[in-house]
Amino acid sequence: MSTFFKNLFTRAEIADEASHQLEASLSFLSSRMDEQLSQAAVEQAADVALWEPYAEFLKRSLPQRMDQPIAIAVELDMLQRYVSSFKAIHAMAAPIKWDIKVEESCNVPAFILFPLIENALKVGYTSLAEAPLKIQIRSYAKSLSLTVSNRVNHHVESQQHTQILHWYESRLRHIFGDRYTLLYNSNSYTFKATLNLFF
Repeated sequence: MSTFFKNLFTRAEIADEASHQLEASLSFLSSRMDEQLSQAAVEQAADVALWEPYAEFLKRSLPQRMDQPIAIAVELDMLQRYVSSFKAIHAMAAPIKWDIKVEESCNVPAFILFPLIENALKVGYTSLAEAPLKIQIRSYAKSLSLTVSNRVNHHVESQQHTQILHWYESRLRHIFGDRYTLLYNSNSYTFKATLNLFF
């Protein structure tokens, strides 16, 4: 009987790991090309000022591979292009406040910073010019931190419990194991996510 239960738990663990790997892949793929943003860009393709910057982002993002780390400078370049295109295509009122300091360069998994910011753009309240989306990034040789804060959107049940973040957390566990922390804090006005990665 003990052997039966041992085999049963082993199969459950294998299935759980396979599920995490699938979700990790989905997180990567959805960051490499945001289908919703791509559809919105296609619908406005006649507006060259909107389409061309997004096309430039895709030229950089689509060749990236899940198993091939990239320099933090490349990650940040793609991230800023993505955010800029998202804001322009959706005519987003809220300003973006960047605070980036790269003390030492490092290599990171491609798009590892994207989902927290994508989640804030899509689920946070971005219709007020007086409510900026704040992005703080710190890069060191052996660690990387990201803090994203935005005005709470009272029209959604939870900014934390989304498919974007569910897949993202699976990817973080798959890549970093226990070498990361991800904390969420919210009140009536602000939702904040803080990520720390350790290499």
